[in-house]
Amino acid sequence: MVATHLAKGELAEQLAEQHLVAHGYQILARNFRCKMGEIDLIARSTTPNLTPQLVFVEVKYRRNARYGSAIEQVSPAKIKKIIKAAHFYLSHHTYHLPIRFDVIGIEGELTKEYRLEWIEAAFEAI
Repeated sequence: MVATHLAKGELAEQLAEQHLVAHGYQILARNFRCKMGEIDLIARSTTPNLTPQLVFVEVKYRRNARYGSAIEQVSPAKIKKIIKAAHFYLSHHTYHLPIRFDVIGIEGELTKEYRLEWIEAAFEAI
């Protein structure tokens, strides 16, 4: 049986994925894992009239913002891991696209009312 917090995290990732698809993104990978870290979603923007981009997305869920918003939970250490994992992914996949790192934060009850905040280009690879 999957722990409750893992099931909620998985549901939050599904909601984030649905949001991206509804906004013209094609999902290329889910929960990409390597020795460098994990990337929740990897997507390609497909919006007409805009330059396509490869987007690495971190999804964070919090039931409430009592201890800070979901977005605020992405630490500098987590950002470093995401960037390293993205470099690893790119070393094994050929895309001739600009890359971007986004964060999607979801707060509230996932089966009822929730708030989704999407920050495009939340951080850059250094």
